Amino acid sequence: MLEAHRADLAIQADESVDFKQARVDPVTGHVFCLSEGLSKEAVQRIHQRAEHPCDELHEITVTA
Repeated sequence: MLEAHRADLAIQADESVDFKQARVDPVTGHVFCLSEGLSKEAVQRIHQRAEHPCDELHEITVTA
């Protein structure tokens, strides 16, 4: 998982994405990634380019 996260970090600026954290559920092996970007599509493009596309993305809109 660490290598995958580092791959994201290396190219995140290309899509104006900021990967904040990545966690692995030790029971299921699922990886959860907290990121901030212009769109969920931008996040997906980074994951695809880093050769570990996501099965699911959940967009959370924050308004102040």
